Amino acid sequence: MASDVLDPERISRERDFHDDRFGDDSARESTGKFYSAVASATVQYRESVLRQTEGDCLEYGCGTGALAFDLAAKGCRSAAIDISPVAIETAETEARERGLDVRFAEMNAEAMSFEPNSFDLVYGSGILHHLDIERATTEVVRVLRPGGRAVFLEPLGYNPLINAYRRTTPEMRTVDEHPLLQADLTLIERHSSDFEACFHGLTSIAAAPLMETPIGPQLASLCRRVDQALFAVPKVGLLAWMVVIEMTTP
Repeated sequence: MASDVLDPERISRERDFHDDRFGDDSARESTGKFYSAVASATVQYRESVLRQTEGDCLEYGCGTGALAFDLAAKGCRSAAIDISPVAIETAETEARERGLDVRFAEMNAEAMSFEPNSFDLVYGSGILHHLDIERATTEVVRVLRPGGRAVFLEPLGYNPLINAYRRTTPEMRTVDEHPLLQADLTLIERHSSDFEACFHGLTSIAAAPLMETPIGPQLASLCRRVDQALFAVPKVGLLAWMVVIEMTTP
């Protein structure tokens, strides 16, 4: 359960980490092949977000901009927040250069300054697992209009091989973040009138070392089909690497 008081030290650690990351993200360059092996998660996330063709949209933890630019180009009223001033400055520069109207703001995602019922869509990639899930979900629901959508792409915390990799690469994450667990998904669902969690990346992770070879993409495609069959078995999806969450507010 969320505490009533925001932890300033945790917020400061997150801000410093992401300032460093957006200033120099070279430590993550070697992970590209792993993400490409589970590209289906990113594809689903993007497609779900970009179904929005109008209204007020908020990128929640935007980094340097991501899909906020795409929605603005489609004519949506696009806003975006991040805890990192480095990310926001970079994103604002790109928006100006591209001639796009996106309202960027440095803001704590757990205590946003927006009025209630401000948005039709809230979306984010790799943001919730950095936050207090109850506080974040409450804030997302607060700023969404009735019947509004939220879409998130997040890591899960049950796969033993992925968890072993996380333990050996602590420099790639903050001490406060945690991949989502069943209790987190249940909490988010409790705030929803409609909820769906789609899992990605189980056997397909095995294709990652070969993604830069001719057989890599074919192997990943085969593994994704195997994954979909496995995910039909109850609870197996929790062993996946990634989950795409889509919720609708009451």
